[in-house]
Amino acid sequence: MSNMVLTMSEPGPGPAPRRGAAVRRPHEGLAALSLFVGLSAANAMGGLLQLAFFGLCLGVLLLRRHRVPLALMGGVVLCGMIATLTSLRGEPGIAPLLRFVRPFVEGYLLAILLYHGCRIRTLKSLLAALAGYVLIELFCALAMAALPELRSALLEQWYGDDSYDGQAFQAALLFRGFGVSRHHLFGLPLALGIVGVLLLVGASLEARLSRRWLLTAAAAGCALLILPNARVGLVPLLICYALGVSLFFRFCYLRQILMLACLGVPLLLLLVRLYLGDAGEALIDWMLEGVMQFIDPSQAADVTTVSDLGSMVILPAEPLAWLIGDGRICQPGEGCYSDIGWIRLLQEGGLLLAVPVALLYLGVILQIHAGLRRLGMNRPVRRVRSSRDLLLWVLLLTFVLATIKGEAYAPNDYSRLLMLLAVLVHQRPRRRRRARPLSSIPSTT
Repeated sequence: MSNMVLTMSEPGPGPAPRRGAAVRRPHEGLAALSLFVGLSAANAMGGLLQLAFFGLCLGVLLLRRHRVPLALMGGVVLCGMIATLTSLRGEPGIAPLLRFVRPFVEGYLLAILLYHGCRIRTLKSLLAALAGYVLIELFCALAMAALPELRSALLEQWYGDDSYDGQAFQAALLFRGFGVSRHHLFGLPLALGIVGVLLLVGASLEARLSRRWLLTAAAAGCALLILPNARVGLVPLLICYALGVSLFFRFCYLRQILMLACLGVPLLLLLVRLYLGDAGEALIDWMLEGVMQFIDPSQAADVTTVSDLGSMVILPAEPLAWLIGDGRICQPGEGCYSDIGWIRLLQEGGLLLAVPVALLYLGVILQIHAGLRRLGMNRPVRRVRSSRDLLLWVLLLTFVLATIKGEAYAPNDYSRLLMLLAVLVHQRPRRRRRARPLSSIPSTT
């Protein structure tokens, strides 16, 4: 099997291209648009757009006939089958199986489109595509902020189900809901946190100063998108910056982030105040309250994010429920309802389901780590090791946070991004069998 994997730079030397043959370059702009549609927009819009996009990805897969990662697919199907079997105690159906399989299928198809259709095969092209995705989301968020009526109409269309009619849900979307997604409160901020860390790690390995600044600015764009969407979702990004302090100090990179923050934050606050008026001031106060609840626990009761989670720690009462769950997830309005992902896993399938799900996503994170450790080997080894370890810690801590605030394993921007990265960093094309020259064929005489 060929050793071609994603690398920091363009693929190494190989057979010289034929004279007159055009060199195929990655389509980074098309890849950014594909990420935007595949991770967020297709799920938000639904209907024909979602069907057409993933139908296109399936067409690319059929033309290329690429191998399926059987180990990853087997783990996903196993978790789905366990959830389906445990549902026989409560609400039988195949919905649990589909909930586990769908993020893998969508992430896998999107990875095939990026690898074969857009030729995203290097870290350089992947980071450019992720930066483009952030830029598209920023543009959409600014448009929604400038047109409040359009934003309200889009949110009602995206969340137009029974939950949108709830007073608590509408209050949650009072300040949140900027950018194209159907998971503003959870999946989108966590996905952007991982994208921001990837951009920072890529910037720390980048030799060109201009490209390093561009990647850092794109990471700052991730922070700007996270801030107005989820106060708890800001935590993984803060963890990313905190863990990266030693790395950035070592490579004299921290000063660039500090300079960008000193120049950008005052300008950003001024623009928000001028752009949104009194609503902008209320938005800034709301975000500051969300951060202060982790610094001053006495404010948690007023802000309600931490206090609500504390009241949702509802553990099973019977030993059998601990083992195999109740076969159903409590719905809003019931006394056992919880937003915490681990509690919902215990309700659905007990430890029999929670342990395989934890092992599955631990394997996904380690697979991403193993694939990305080959990146930037033309740089000093210490820098590569530090960047790789930083990314591993961020992925692990973000998953822990994701399973505290919601269902990290359910279809959302975060789970699709994890599956996409796990598949993309290990893609290898089929090795074509070369014809043996006549001189190498042994003589039979």
